[in-house]
Order: sequence, then C-alpha cells, then structure tokens
Amino acid sequence: MNFKEKLRRIVHKNNSILCVGLDSDKEKISANVSLLDFNKIIIDQTKDLVCAYKINMAFYEFLGKDGIDVMEKTINYIPREIIVIIDG
Repeated sequence: MNFKEKLRRIVHKNNSILCVGLDSDKEKISANVSLLDFNKIIIDQTKDLVCAYKINMAFYEFLGKDGIDVMEKTINYIPREIIVIIDG
C-alpha cells in the first residue's frame, strides 16, 4: 500500500488528522520513567486519536547509540497502520 492510501485509511479509521510529536526530551521526563516507557505511554493513550507520529531524530541522536535504540523501539511499538514521520 502506498503512503497516500495508508494515510487515507488511518484518517478514516481514527477520524483524525492529528499528528503527535514524540520529541521526548530526557531532561524533562521524570527519572522514574525511561524514555521508551514515556513514549509507550503517549502512544498507548493516543493511538486511536491520531493519523501519525512525528519523531525528531535529533532528540535521540543526542543520546548516542542508546538514543537510536530507543527511537527504533519506539517506531516498532507504533501500530503499523499509523504513519511515522522522522525529521531531523
């Protein structure tokens, strides 16, 4: 399925054109919650309300290999029918 069709389907399914940014800043997250768990909470609470998630790669690159691993795990956690946008 191409991008346009995937977007059309999720917009129709969730009745939404909302894109949520996962620009998670480790400095602003409680020390009791990992960055990945924080992202999972956001995804779990919004996955039926959005058509896309946008990930700012710079937030994850700043954390080195561990940050890239979190970014990849976050992307894999997002339901497949939802669009993922990565910017830098």
